[in-house]
Amino acid sequence: MKSKTLFLLNRTPFVRDFNAKIRSLTSQRRLVLGIESSCDDTCCSVISVNSNCEPSILSDCRQCDSRKHTEFGGILPQVVSFMHSNSIESVVRNAFNVSGIDIHSIDAIGVSNRPGLLPSLRIGTEYAKRLSLKYNKPLIPVHHMEAHALTAGLNYPQLKFPFLSLLISGGHCQILLVTSVDNFLLLGEAKTKVSPGETLDKIARVLKVKNLGPPFDRVTGGRALELLAKFGNPNAYFSDFKLFNPKLPKSCNFHFSGIRTLVESKIKQLEEKSSLPVDCPIHEIADIAASVLSLFTRYIWHRIRNAIYFLESSNILKSKDRVIQSNSTFVKDYTIERQPVKLQLAISGGVACNKYITETLKELCENANFSYADTEIEVIVPEPKLCTDNAVMIAWNAYLKLLNDSNDVLVNKEQIEAVDIDPKAPFANNISDLIEKI
Repeated sequence: MKSKTLFLLNRTPFVRDFNAKIRSLTSQRRLVLGIESSCDDTCCSVISVNSNCEPSILSDCRQCDSRKHTEFGGILPQVVSFMHSNSIESVVRNAFNVSGIDIHSIDAIGVSNRPGLLPSLRIGTEYAKRLSLKYNKPLIPVHHMEAHALTAGLNYPQLKFPFLSLLISGGHCQILLVTSVDNFLLLGEAKTKVSPGETLDKIARVLKVKNLGPPFDRVTGGRALELLAKFGNPNAYFSDFKLFNPKLPKSCNFHFSGIRTLVESKIKQLEEKSSLPVDCPIHEIADIAASVLSLFTRYIWHRIRNAIYFLESSNILKSKDRVIQSNSTFVKDYTIERQPVKLQLAISGGVACNKYITETLKELCENANFSYADTEIEVIVPEPKLCTDNAVMIAWNAYLKLLNDSNDVLVNKEQIEAVDIDPKAPFANNISDLIEKI
């Protein structure tokens, strides 16, 4: 029987609620400043939450010169460090000017201090520390990936714990079970450090997409493939590709390098048959683009299916102690007879801006046959500007920590001065190997 699936793309700029706990905790207007500089974007935002727990984005300012990165052939740490140094003060000042709020009215300062590029993180973190100490404001260090995972709450007030989170970007691909503001269970991730965004960009480069001229030479490779896919047949290639080896255990981990090898081999094969000049894109470029995005989405969906199968086969959603360890006692303690799952799936990260992927995921969800007909997955996608790196999500995460009285809310001078950066900070409690035991 066809499963019940809802798909929501909520673009409202206001955040009315996140969950019942936060509604009960808030009693006055809160103003939080967020600073984000983990990679190449210098971002600052001010959000406000009134006494009815109705937050709004007062400012969302960012600065990044992508042309500089193009000139240097990519993002170089020394280049982004120079750019952050030159822009952070003006971006923060602009955020205050746009919001109409001054630093004295701010209740707390949130800053991404992990993970990311070392020089980028240091500039944003040190600037936030100086503001905190100078104006006697609480400092809240924020994990960049945790902020991404909670971003959907900004656009969708009914998002409730626990929920599934799919983070897909140029640097990451992870499936998580988010059980609270500070508890994340990792169900699967991209192995060999190959991300979906990076893979799509490299495939676009092999396809010589930029040689098509405007608008394809003015956007990222992944975005160019999305534009081309509108004119292509998603079933032209790779439709018979096996998404998994039936002899291997179920898994939620990703291996994008194999997909890239498959696609590049097909492109080379088509180029050899073509009589076009070496710098000219092949005639089948639109079909390849559509087929690649279709393959990508089906591959991601297969891993989501495995995650749902895992949740149907365990009582982890009902367990009060979800901070479990990866060990052999899991099957005895958590496995029960299969049961329906009603859960929300929040998709965020830069690749979530790709409408082809999110719309195809919607279609796959709607037509899926889960183990139980009553299993219901509600898909949520934040507005595009909140999917990419931004300071709004940092301020939002800091706000949640503030209301939940987190240990990350620092008020003592010694604590604030001791805050450091962690470019390779771990994320979530990894229980991915437990899925293979179900």
